[in-house]
Amino acid sequence: MIVSLAAVLMLVVLAAGIFLWQKYRDKTSQPTYTLSPGETVTLGAYNQEPVTWRVIHLSEDGTRAVLISEHIVTMKAYDAAGSEKFNEENGKEYWSCQSEDFEDRELEARVRGNSDWKTSNIRTWLNSDREIVSYEGDKPSNRAMSEQKNGYENEAGFLNGFTEEERSVILETEVETRGNLLVQDQNQVTADRVFLLSREELKWLEEADVSFYATPTEAAVARDATHWYQIYSREYGVDTYYWWLRDTAEDCVSQCYIVTNGYKGDVLSTRIVGTEGFGIRPAVTIDVEAFGRLQSKTNP
Repeated sequence: MIVSLAAVLMLVVLAAGIFLWQKYRDKTSQPTYTLSPGETVTLGAYNQEPVTWRVIHLSEDGTRAVLISEHIVTMKAYDAAGSEKFNEENGKEYWSCQSEDFEDRELEARVRGNSDWKTSNIRTWLNSDREIVSYEGDKPSNRAMSEQKNGYENEAGFLNGFTEEERSVILETEVETRGNLLVQDQNQVTADRVFLLSREELKWLEEADVSFYATPTEAAVARDATHWYQIYSREYGVDTYYWWLRDTAEDCVSQCYIVTNGYKGDVLSTRIVGTEGFGIRPAVTIDVEAFGRLQSKTNP
């Protein structure tokens, strides 16, 4: 009888211990800092101004969040012409050619820019924290763009304006992108800290109740030597503007999808990637807990 009572007491103590441990585990596993879809946050700086972001997607456990810049932060070409002069190679001009006129797809990419996200100039620039960005192969110079303006080969990388601690909360993301007609692997995966959205990922904005359409910052407009934003705004009477996605057009290698200004009610269009007057809205994935700790330090 004494043995049975001792055994019962041991079982009770053990059960209580397991119960308390589970309660502790559940409590400590819950995130102490949370973000909500559609929420507005600030992280890093570009053009010496804080970058404002919108939360558009959360992981199931709430530990990771995808942010997109609330505004268009800059006007840049997606990729510059590899021939070093837009629509020209070896003295021959291709201004009158439509994308479908090119039988030689490699020539199309050389004179108008390559729509392949993996090798694009904009991907390199977005992911660089260096003052001098190292481009493999062709550089985004003025001559290599349609208007011969807005070259960014000598501009510091997008992440250069972030502190080391701010950069540390940004997680490397496996980004899946369909390759263009020049790429053998049609399902490419890249590891990026900063990326452009795909058409598929636009659903995140809708789910977070964030508009597809965006306005540029004053700095983006002031630094845009093409002045296309002012021209489009006057013509259509809207403040919203076009911004690049990373998806290539299906039938050519020199065009990518772009979100429109919404004037005609449409959302998507395509544009030649070597045109530099359209907007960039970076996206990042952050560690929510690390971001919360950063916020508590900067906003005690």
